[in-house]
Amino acid sequence: GKVYAGIVAILPEKLAAASAARKRYADFSLQPAALRDLALVVPVAASAGEVQKALAKSARAAAGNAFALEGVTVFDVYQGKALPEGTKSLAFSLVFRAPDRTLTDDEVNAVFTKIQDDVVASSGYTIRK
Repeated sequence: GKVYAGIVAILPEKLAAASAARKRYADFSLQPAALRDLALVVPVAASAGEVQKALAKSARAAAGNAFALEGVTVFDVYQGKALPEGTKSLAFSLVFRAPDRTLTDDEVNAVFTKIQDDVVASSGYTIRK
């Protein structure tokens, strides 16, 4: 029959580096999350994904190093008589958390106000009240 021969070189330093780079878990915080909801009136052509990205960018900039934005999730899409023609409402839930402490309402509300101001100024979207 046929005989196959070959050489395999295993470099332990490469294995260690590769396994360290592929972290499969993330530590979770024991601190409670702070949630805020925001509904934006946007053009019908705007995708939820692009609005979500713009909102996340504003939220990360507003929070800075004070605490983390854990997520921005769309939870409602509305089109109807209550809105101007050619628009829809996208509602998002924002989740904030600090790894080392419970966030106060005052600090979250201050950041949330900055987010609203920034998203309106940079995108032209309006806040649905």
